[in-house]
Amino acid sequence: MLKSIQIEGFRGIRTGKLEGLSRINILIGPNGCGKSTILEAIHITAASWFRHDVINEERISNLRKRRNEKNFSGWSFKHLYQTPVVITLSIGGANIPYKVTISPNGNSLSHDPAALENNSPPHEFLRKLLFLDAPRALSNIVENQLWKEAFLLGAHNDLMALFEKIYGRRVRNLTFTLDGDLLVDIEPVPLRLDDLGGGMRIAFRLLLAALMTGGSALLLEEFDAYQYKTSLEKLAAALCDIADRRDVQLFLTTHSLESVHAFLTAAAPRADDWIKVFPLSLDAEGELRTRGMPRSDALGLMAAGMDLRDLTSYAK
Repeated sequence: MLKSIQIEGFRGIRTGKLEGLSRINILIGPNGCGKSTILEAIHITAASWFRHDVINEERISNLRKRRNEKNFSGWSFKHLYQTPVVITLSIGGANIPYKVTISPNGNSLSHDPAALENNSPPHEFLRKLLFLDAPRALSNIVENQLWKEAFLLGAHNDLMALFEKIYGRRVRNLTFTLDGDLLVDIEPVPLRLDDLGGGMRIAFRLLLAALMTGGSALLLEEFDAYQYKTSLEKLAAALCDIADRRDVQLFLTTHSLESVHAFLTAAAPRADDWIKVFPLSLDAEGELRTRGMPRSDALGLMAAGMDLRDLTSYAK
């Protein structure tokens, strides 16, 4: 599991560190406070060892596409000073730091330690790490790349049961058409996955990705897009269950207090620090400040009428 992340000079973050990371980590705060940048920093660290992710997309190209970038040069807060970007992750029980440096001209990545021991927990953590935002979760690349392994492992049975529990629609079977579309045999009539509502499509792919990310982390941006309140609560419960049973670490960015409350409620049977909320504060000089808030503190403040998204003082 990822224990901490330190960022130096990446995008709008000149310097900052997240420590005490938990099984589920919810990043909140105003626009421009660094939520997306943190997810991208974790993802690019994996890219320095594993060019492609588990859905067979090139990690760097995906990040460039998100930002309409031609190369790395715009990634550095300090690129005008020709200073490299440095991102350091601490992974696993030994809390070993894995450092990635982006060159000042933005054309190369280097990492230290120079190699990971094959099949070691940190090696597998970085290999399987997956970043999903709403556009990727609306794309059929998720099931096209993960379905065969999911089927062989029997994860499709969990997927059908969870989908039915969230949306109340019985799924009798899942199969691919000759045209390569995933057909959901859902009452009353079978439909292509992409013929379902946007919220259902996103949830289906998030659940599939979570089920196939055991021993690693799933980075979710806009995971709550298109979700109705009751469906959101059940989706949060399902993702908490998968995180618990399958050793998946979740990083979630959101502007929705409903989403925060849904996850805090779903995590209730677990330890107080099993889930943490990280209010983020990024000052004009690019210094990121944050501190993890355990479940009881977050619920207590929300019950008192506080808006966790505005708690910049807690971040400091």
